[in-house]
Amino acid sequence: MPTGLRYLLACYFDVSDVSFALLSLDSNNIEFFNFPYTYSSEAFSNQTNEAGFNKEVIDAFIKSKKIKTPDLEVIAVGFMEIPPIDLETKVSLKLVSLIKEMKGNYPFVVNDFSVLTGDAILSYERCLGKSQNMDGGEGDELANLSIYPQLIPTDIPIITGLDKCITEKVNTLELGYSPRQKLTFSGSRFSRPVIYEYLDWILAFDLVRKPGIYEILLDRKNTIPLFGLISKYRPEITLDPKPYLESLGTLINSPGDTECLLTSDVGTSQFFEVKKDNFYVLPMLPEAGYSLAIKNHIIGNLKEVVTGGRVGLVVNTSSGSIFDNVRVFNDCVRQLSLCTPRY
Repeated sequence: MPTGLRYLLACYFDVSDVSFALLSLDSNNIEFFNFPYTYSSEAFSNQTNEAGFNKEVIDAFIKSKKIKTPDLEVIAVGFMEIPPIDLETKVSLKLVSLIKEMKGNYPFVVNDFSVLTGDAILSYERCLGKSQNMDGGEGDELANLSIYPQLIPTDIPIITGLDKCITEKVNTLELGYSPRQKLTFSGSRFSRPVIYEYLDWILAFDLVRKPGIYEILLDRKNTIPLFGLISKYRPEITLDPKPYLESLGTLINSPGDTECLLTSDVGTSQFFEVKKDNFYVLPMLPEAGYSLAIKNHIIGNLKEVVTGGRVGLVVNTSSGSIFDNVRVFNDCVRQLSLCTPRY
């Protein structure tokens, strides 16, 4: 480590925001910050270019923390491309390359127009017009979002329309996660200010198409790309993202009729059956232990230890997308909104 070096600043440039992780090399303390803008040529080209804009964002952050430049190293990663920055960075990478090296939890990195995993890059054209069955006002808002990516959709039809286009790209694609793996969801779709929290949850649940049992983890701080970047540059630094991830609980993805017997760590039991093409939520505390016996014609007869979380235990027996079935989608909204006291 160079003499006098005290901080490492990791920067993740997504499509619509920038996430920072500031690591103190003296105390190993880490702080997270989010800047809700990225460069847009339509908005900023008369003032600066992308490299200059990114430098100003980083300089402003460093100044706000009262850190001297000689005390700091900067490393950066961009969603699809190496972010251009008019200052020296020790490492600059593409997330599309970095994500393939990540171990442990299976990562989904999602923004309004794309989803990136270790296996695939899935995206669609930003302005599809009539093919998205949007009226004039909705089409205008989508066009504005394409030009000014820092805008945050606030209308439910726009949000769900964008989310549906993303999940349609996943569809029945065979992604490389196992049927009993922890899945993390990062990216600007989840790091931006929360408006309708339950819509974030529906998107995460719907991106999981493979039958199985999964713990669903939201990464609001983009720790997965940031910690992956730090580990790439300084392998000797060990950082655990777990404390910074929000567990939604356990998702049982079991198309068709599903029977469940849930047993708590104190011996109480609850039996329930979820018919095909339904969505069922059972609140469960994250700290409690549960054993779940499942019977389903696709995933078979299983007995698993499951965890609770922000939502609890979720059983999805749909064979397709939640967004394609109005009844199932409305049932999701009804049940999940009960998990968000603000609504």
